[in-house]
This record gives sequence, structure tokens and C-alpha cells, in this order.
Amino acid sequence: FTCAAAAHSTLFVPGAAAIRVVANGGASIRRHHVAVSAAERAGDFSAAQAAPCRSDPPRALVTGEILHLDTTCESFTIGGASGDVMLLELTVQPPSTLPVRTYDIASGRLTGVSAARRDGSFRQMALTLLRHLGRHDAAPLFAAEIESDDFAARWAAMRELVALDAVAARPHLARMVAAD
Repeated sequence: FTCAAAAHSTLFVPGAAAIRVVANGGASIRRHHVAVSAAERAGDFSAAQAAPCRSDPPRALVTGEILHLDTTCESFTIGGASGDVMLLELTVQPPSTLPVRTYDIASGRLTGVSAARRDGSFRQMALTLLRHLGRHDAAPLFAAEIESDDFAARWAAMRELVALDAVAARPHLARMVAAD
């Protein structure tokens, strides 16, 4: 969820949450929804095919209410608080091939993805380090990660390879643009 006076984006993280509103602070809540297909949940995610985000109108946040969310496809933003807002949250984030997705609230467009899996995140950090170290000899590691089943890992590896060696990245990028 996002808590800001004027939230512009919202985040969808694979998992589930139960959230109890302990103090509402006079705030409003706005829930956001995105359709996620069974194929996407199984790892066949494509940014081009991602459904748009739809948002409910804001409503008063109620002290004592409990929100149950499938955070894979539901999120919320909080705004307009005149006092302290306190939420007690229990989340479960099992391993998932579906990436964490960020959406622009106004347009409903997907604006970013990142790895949801810890192993993918670690590999992304390693590739970033190799790029910063200028390790051109590690290009085969980048190319191998570009073949990953994990959508976010593929694109993060491509971004890092382009930054490391744009010429070596070109054929991989052309293939991804055509098929990913």
C-alpha cells in the first residue's frame, strides 16, 4: 500500500495480507485492483499483456475494520489524514514467479516491475555489481539470466547488460523486443 497526501502509484506484491485499522487519523482509503490470469500467476507474465489497474473511489478509513487482501491483485492508498494512522499488518509473501508490479493510479498503466523472488533479487544485485566493476568477461552470466523464466529477472539482466556492453546486448535485446 501507499500512504501519501497525493499518491500517484500503487504496488502489487504477490501474496496476501490481513490489515487491522487501529487508528484512522481521519484518513481515506482508496482500493486498487488488477486482474491477474492463471497463466501470469504460473510465471507467464508479459508487461505488454498486463491488465490495467482499476481504482475504487476513496472512502473513509474506519477504526477497527479489517482488510483482507490478495496483494497479488489488490492494493490500497491512504490519504487525507488529519491525525495519526496506525495499521497492524500480517502479510504472507510466498515464492512467486509473478513480479512485483507498479501502476500509475491516474492512467491505470503498468509503470514498472521488479523481482518478487529472493533468489532473483540476489542474482540481480550480483549482475549490478558485475556491471559496476566493469566485468565485460561476465557477459555470458548476463546472457544466461536473460533466458530466465522469471520476467523481472530477464529484464533486469538485460538492463544491466545494455549498461555494461550495448553491442553485446543488441542481439539479445532484439530477441526480447520481438518475443518478450
